[in-house]
Amino acid sequence: MRGFMFPGQGSQYVGMGQKLYQAHAAARAVFEEASDALQTDMARLIFEGDDQLLALTEWTQPALLTVGVAAYRSMIEQTGVHPEWMLGHSLGEITALTCASSIRLADAARIVRFRGRAMQDCVQQEACIMMAVHGMEADQVLAVCAEDGEEQHAVRAVAAINSPAQVVLSGLKDRVLEWKERLEAMGGSLTPLKVSAPFHSPLMAPAADALKEHLEQYTFAPMSCKVISNVTARPYESADQIVTLLTQQVTEPVRWQQSIQYLLNQGVGELVDLGPGTVMKRLAEANGASRTVAIERDEEWGRWLAEVSGSATEPVRAVELAVNCLRHAVSTPNLNWNEEEYDQGVVQPIRLIQAKLKAWEEEGASFQPERAELEELLRAIQLILNTKRLAADEQARRLGELLQLSGLRELPDMVNAEHGRQLIQTI
Repeated sequence: MRGFMFPGQGSQYVGMGQKLYQAHAAARAVFEEASDALQTDMARLIFEGDDQLLALTEWTQPALLTVGVAAYRSMIEQTGVHPEWMLGHSLGEITALTCASSIRLADAARIVRFRGRAMQDCVQQEACIMMAVHGMEADQVLAVCAEDGEEQHAVRAVAAINSPAQVVLSGLKDRVLEWKERLEAMGGSLTPLKVSAPFHSPLMAPAADALKEHLEQYTFAPMSCKVISNVTARPYESADQIVTLLTQQVTEPVRWQQSIQYLLNQGVGELVDLGPGTVMKRLAEANGASRTVAIERDEEWGRWLAEVSGSATEPVRAVELAVNCLRHAVSTPNLNWNEEEYDQGVVQPIRLIQAKLKAWEEEGASFQPERAELEELLRAIQLILNTKRLAADEQARRLGELLQLSGLRELPDMVNAEHGRQLIQTI
């Protein structure tokens, strides 16, 4: 399975998304729609503006939304691939909901402009700060922050738990600098973020109230895929939760570490950073993701496009791979007489392969297998050959042939007990 990630504030820069705009009609259409909704030339603002203007929250948020949706729709235009999962960091959650077709782009542009303005207006920005803590375990930082009483918590807070080694703090500048002095004495280092308000802290309560009232004006559609909430680190159950969760998100911490861990536990094997920047890719890797790709790493992105485009447009190859996986599964002699292991490691994966073939047959000429489905077939046959205790050198030979047939560049992660459980759960 594959997940797509969208960043929040701090990832913006002048010129972001310009290559997409020049190369893809889908991207230009996004810029035009956002510009019409906001009565502002978004291409000019993003490509020709200055850093100070783009750093203003009321413009940063619409700019990042526009570039994120443009990147997603350009990717769809190129590959035809649709994700099973999406998530975004802070503002990026609204980008994810927009790409999942739950929020209309024009509505999303107005929402994030309002959100940004409300956040910017509710505090004196020179008196506030956000800082990322590095060089310490997140649990150590959280333990220090947990010592605050109610009065202190009202003016400074944990804004994000990004990874086991990165926490972001937010609040009144003098109070956050008190934390800074203590954490540096413990061996940590703190870096100010380029944002214009103390996001995800109780100081944003007036903005949260205003946003709730604003969101209630809109109608939201069902999501086309699962979207993770920053507040719960779990998927939205329905579009009915959007007003509540986006309101809570303004004052509560972004639970990014928990969100990535949840996806990995669900069997998501690839996380795609649709930028701008590569912050999401780096945070995914810091949380244990083994396969990541970022749209702003040109060579890496080109290879990924070639892989997924091939697997999404070659149904004959997919069927041939499934048939050959089934042939190896049935013809390989069994040397494992443990009934439970045989059922979990042979019978169930064979059923998965058969189910794939049947589903593709029912879809007929319209089916477009994705890379993740080819990986699923390869994991299934690996599990079968391992369970039947086929000799390692013969396993390697057969898997090499099947990998070549799949058109993928490398085998997915080798099957272990956890992969096996996740595979069986998909049947």
